[in-house]
Amino acid sequence: MNNGNNKNLIIAMVLSLLVFAGWQYFVATPQMKAEQVRQQQLTKQEKAAPPKTPGLASPAAPSRHMTREAALKAGGARVIIDTPMVDGSIRLTGAKLDDLRLKTYHDTIDPKSPEIVLLAPRGTAYPYYAGFGWVGQGVKTPDDNTVWKQSSGGVLSPGKPVTLTWNNGQGLVFTRVVAIDDKYMFTVADSVANSSGKPVTLYPYGSVERQGIQKDEGNIYLHVGFVGVADGKEVDAKYGDFKDAGTPPKTFASTGGWVGITDKYWMAAAVPPQNEHFDGQYLGTKTASGVEAYQASYRLGAHTVAAGGHATVTHRLFAGAKVVDILRDYQNRQQIVRFDNAVDWGMLSFLTRPFFWVLDYLYKLMGNFGLAILGLTVIVKVLFFPLQSASFRSMSKMKKLQPEMERLKKQHTDDPQKFQTAMMELYKREKANPISGCVPILLTIPVFFSLYKVLFVTIEM
Repeated sequence: MNNGNNKNLIIAMVLSLLVFAGWQYFVATPQMKAEQVRQQQLTKQEKAAPPKTPGLASPAAPSRHMTREAALKAGGARVIIDTPMVDGSIRLTGAKLDDLRLKTYHDTIDPKSPEIVLLAPRGTAYPYYAGFGWVGQGVKTPDDNTVWKQSSGGVLSPGKPVTLTWNNGQGLVFTRVVAIDDKYMFTVADSVANSSGKPVTLYPYGSVERQGIQKDEGNIYLHVGFVGVADGKEVDAKYGDFKDAGTPPKTFASTGGWVGITDKYWMAAAVPPQNEHFDGQYLGTKTASGVEAYQASYRLGAHTVAAGGHATVTHRLFAGAKVVDILRDYQNRQQIVRFDNAVDWGMLSFLTRPFFWVLDYLYKLMGNFGLAILGLTVIVKVLFFPLQSASFRSMSKMKKLQPEMERLKKQHTDDPQKFQTAMMELYKREKANPISGCVPILLTIPVFFSLYKVLFVTIEM
């Protein structure tokens, strides 16, 4: 018996070794070789690929957070921004748009309360800023530590642009002309002149970045986080999509479109030239100091600047309140694809958009949103009156049939099938439909949900 058991054990061990050897030879080794080939291909691709857009910067540790005023003073020289709608400044070191307040909106209904702060510099509790520039392999390009020189202009205001310049010491001179309109749109014209004696290849980029979220207002009624348009379709992502460490960026490509980060009422969005192809991405991560950081960015294709030549790319930045008329004006006048999608119209946009238009029209006509809402309610009631009337008639007919239904129920107490057949014959004979009374009620659900959505997400309301 023991000899038999030992023999079986030896056979089992030999078979196990054969299976392991076979798996190693036929499965593990080919997989390992395939992975080696894949890694070699990735290495070749990375070497040949264009340089990446500058990634998320690491903010200061929470214990070192400064007030906004202290951060502005510590950042060095700045260009002042002053328009009818916004005020703020641009830091010359890095030339990022990192300081912007909305003059016509305040923390409370008191007009003397602090202005809404949209963009804020690094070092504060919630940095939020936008940057534009160039990247290239083997080429010194402007970065966060570049000290630009203001070569023309004073205070940045409508009709009064400012010009910033920087020489990389290698034959390239970068020039940035920043302009702003009387609302919320910045225009950033980036150009580079090449006197190095040889052609250089550069890739323009734009990005919006924020670190830390004061309050995530996202819920089933409202989208906040990443928002943009690519290939004519909305491309968005929530902050929570990047809650897990190592989550890869969400990438997309398009000719025409834009990328940004939105709150309930405010947004910062970078807009590339609408006739150029771009590669976009949304990225979220945790920095070394444990702060959640988010970036929406795009990179344009290669721009080769010949020796003695120059190249210019014009970016735009929207930074302000999501007022529908303003967004649609930019969409139509500046041909920014579906820019009013910055407002979260939701899945029922075929209802929420016209509802907003009617409410906005009635408000402008009456001067009071309460009256405008009452007016829209009356219009909806009038439109639904035929359906409601049919519903009332159906319910009245069903009420009249109630005694007969009770009689049939008692007659066929022991045979539910005969009772159902008799009920169907009764409905057919009397031309009654128990479902028809519910249809108008079901139809009103998306209508009033859409009305609530409009009131909830639009700043005009």
